[in-house]
Amino acid sequence: MFRKAVLLIASLTLSISLVFSSVPEGAYGYDDLSFSAMASPSYLDSFANAMVNVSALSRIEKGDQFYFTFIASEAWDTSLMKRGEKLSGLQNLKTEMHFSFVGNFLSLSGIASTWFADRALTEGTLSYDIYNRIGLQIDWAGRFDFFSFGLRIKGGGDMRRRGRDINGVLDAVENAYFGSFDNVDGSEYFDIGASAALDFDWFFISYGIDSIIGFRGNELYIGWEELLESSVFGLSLRSPKFTSRGDLTLLRPRVALSVHGNIFSRYTFTCNAGLEMQLLPSLSLHLAAAYREYDHGFFNFNSDNGVLMFAFAVHSSSYSLALMCNVDTASFTRVYPSISFTLSR
Repeated sequence: MFRKAVLLIASLTLSISLVFSSVPEGAYGYDDLSFSAMASPSYLDSFANAMVNVSALSRIEKGDQFYFTFIASEAWDTSLMKRGEKLSGLQNLKTEMHFSFVGNFLSLSGIASTWFADRALTEGTLSYDIYNRIGLQIDWAGRFDFFSFGLRIKGGGDMRRRGRDINGVLDAVENAYFGSFDNVDGSEYFDIGASAALDFDWFFISYGIDSIIGFRGNELYIGWEELLESSVFGLSLRSPKFTSRGDLTLLRPRVALSVHGNIFSRYTFTCNAGLEMQLLPSLSLHLAAAYREYDHGFFNFNSDNGVLMFAFAVHSSSYSLALMCNVDTASFTRVYPSISFTLSR
């Protein structure tokens, strides 16, 4: 009887770990800017979309611009909060700053990211590993009528502070932003990617490869398998900005579908739906929802690998503010809140 109980507990533990491994452990950020109901690779109408799909850079109507984006996000296991653990709201906090200079279908972006990981509570002492990443990204895009294309080169590396004791907010701030970090061996990365898109005013198709050539973990990745695993396909529908009489369309619904990975094996499947309310030509409100499933097989849905995503945003000609919250559909215990603010000049 005891042996059966042990086996049952072990199997349940393994099942839970498998469920958690199928959805992201980290918070929303530069590693996956598509982890948002507001994002899809076939969206081509803003600089935020160009960070997801480089070919969208050629569709930006503005001239030379500077963009500053700040992102704060978390990845909570709500069971820690229910148990009332110390600083249970600080689990995988990530803060990012993006600085981008854009002009003539060319952009240069610098990314500075800091996040907490490997939370450990031992005899009342709470500790974290704290990481810092510095990255550089160069994008170039072009267009011919309804056809767009783009090339992306990015690289960077990580630094880390191990086992830092955190007793409160001030400790977290001091350790994350005012301490020295050590280089993480093998964390350097380099990727060359490309994408193309078709824009038919109301119907959009995109295809991209995140890593044609990649360098990660001191290894060079190139070949058909790498191309298939990093492939991204998307399509979307959206009503026009203006009516046939030239009036501003008040409500603009949008739907999208995307696939990331090897479609002949297992891949990540995402469907998006959104509604934009245009108050002025340069001011709009956005509501969006999406469902994403990791390790998806062709029409073989499994909610244990799913994530529901919700977002609300305000966009103007010079700023945008987005509030986002994602939750896993396996146990509804992993929650991913985030806030993003972008200023353009």
